[in-house]
Amino acid sequence: MVSDNTKIGTGLLFLGVVFLFLGVLFLFDSAMLALGDILFLTGLTMTIGEYHQLITQYNPGFDE
Repeated sequence: MVSDNTKIGTGLLFLGVVFLFLGVLFLFDSAMLALGDILFLTGLTMTIGEYHQLITQYNPGFDE
């Protein structure tokens, strides 16, 4: 069963990718790129969880 946070995180990840793509398509529009970054990182955190996000961010070679 998939939790609600994972569903919301997946949606935010998708929106982040869309905004990043549109930011590049509109000749590197800074507002869309910034919004895409925020949505992507928020979605990633909600999808994999805060603990795993912090472990991955601060310990790239860590295997659990």
